[in-house]
Amino acid sequence: MGVVQTIGETITIKGKKGNINKKQIRIIDQTQNYTDIIFWGNSYESTLTLHQILIIKDAKVNYYQGI
Repeated sequence: MGVVQTIGETITIKGKKGNINKKQIRIIDQTQNYTDIIFWGNSYESTLTLHQILIIKDAKVNYYQGI
């Protein structure tokens, strides 16, 4: 759970199986720690606004190239 701090632009990435949309947001909690969240495809809710409280349930955590 956190407050939406930033909402990035939607980026279209060309992949092997066609184009896919990528949207990155950053949420920050009451301890001032933040987490960057990436939405792939059409999973992003376009009504999300800055400073809105966001709760994510059942998120999938992956690491890309060890990052």
